[in-house]
Amino acid sequence: LRSSIKVRTSLESSLIHVETSASSPGLAHQLNTVMLDLSDSYYRSTRGDELTAKIAYLGSSVTDLKEKLKQSEDKLTKFLVQNTLYQQSPILFQEYIRLSRAIELQQKVSLELDAQLLAARMDLSSLTPSVRVLSQPSMPLRPSSPERLKLVVLAMFAMLALNSVGIFALNAVDHAKTTSASA
Repeated sequence: LRSSIKVRTSLESSLIHVETSASSPGLAHQLNTVMLDLSDSYYRSTRGDELTAKIAYLGSSVTDLKEKLKQSEDKLTKFLVQNTLYQQSPILFQEYIRLSRAIELQQKVSLELDAQLLAARMDLSSLTPSVRVLSQPSMPLRPSSPERLKLVVLAMFAMLALNSVGIFALNAVDHAKTTSASA
């Protein structure tokens, strides 16, 4: 079976050319179909596993980050309650800016992780087939085997050889009869 299937790949174009030789065109077509289905199934399961792991990681990261964001917001609220006149003190004002910046940064990171999580979920839900048949299988212009001309020539040589052997055998028998009749 391995010698019946030829595969060529092109890394530049990401194309795979499969050529199958079989006793019937239907069998060749079925072999190609099974190979393509197996390749697609492998890609989809592997890609699906990767996306599932990515979704789990991003989900836990988003949860952790939102908890840290809540803690930072609580720190800022506590700071503002304790320091109502923070604007009059340069040290307190710097602390306010630092706490605000930390919240802003966590919000941006949270938005980015949310976007990545959404994209991964969409990729998983719309996991498309990786294998697309660009051209349908076609019958070769001339069969690759059996090569009829070679078979005809071989058959003719075999007939010629058998005829020669037969003629030599008949001559030998005739010669033996004539030699035994004359003696």
